[in-house]
Amino acid sequence: MCIRDRSTRAHWPTHWQQNAARDRHSDFGGDYSSTKISRRGSPRACRRPCLTLGSCVLNESKSGIGAVILGAGFARRFGSDKRLALLGSSTVAETTLAIYAGVFDDLRLVVREEDAALGELAAPYAKIIKTDKAHLGMGHSLAAGFQELWWQWAFVGLLDMPFVQAATLNVLKQHAALTDKPIIRPRLQVSKNTSTANEAHHGHPIGFHESVFSAVAIAQGDAGARNLLRSNSHKIEDVLVSDGGIVRDIDHPDDLAQI
Repeated sequence: MCIRDRSTRAHWPTHWQQNAARDRHSDFGGDYSSTKISRRGSPRACRRPCLTLGSCVLNESKSGIGAVILGAGFARRFGSDKRLALLGSSTVAETTLAIYAGVFDDLRLVVREEDAALGELAAPYAKIIKTDKAHLGMGHSLAAGFQELWWQWAFVGLLDMPFVQAATLNVLKQHAALTDKPIIRPRLQVSKNTSTANEAHHGHPIGFHESVFSAVAIAQGDAGARNLLRSNSHKIEDVLVSDGGIVRDIDHPDDLAQI
């Protein structure tokens, strides 16, 4: 069941308020059946294209757009803890978290149980979520970060991607308030002459609306949310950006060299 609480209309995105004034809701396209509370208290059809197999719960009293940063990897190719490696005068972790903290309303950082030093370093920026299942794959870290989220949107970023630009994050955040799709994904705008596969141009962070949180929260293994994205490609809004930071991560010490 999809429930919309109209008691906090002042916090709605502008397009929701406009639709309510016309006593209709056309902000979310889709063809499915659920209910919401109308302005007069009677149930009306909610038309958001939910991905979950179970219930879809939309609570318009929530206005937060946050980010879940995954940082529980083992950095085997780097040779040491790349999260604590210096990138200029700050660590990789601090650089990434500072960029996200400057844009999003709230942050969560998923780390391993034994990451005491990283947790202390990151505490000023984010709520620390510890997982003992990081060795099972990124999917388990992703699931840990999505437990008991109260936001309307959650953007999933990677701690070892400190080159994404704040301007790009702002563009994605703005799209979250306007899109009728439950997933937002940045796509690097490249030359038509480039022969690289299209999928390689998609990057992070990827935004998920609260209506699909339950689907993300059951992710497992190394695939993370890739299976969810592939099976629901028609429900994704790709946002073209010119920021190479959305696809640039740090795997080796040489990757620390800034462009």
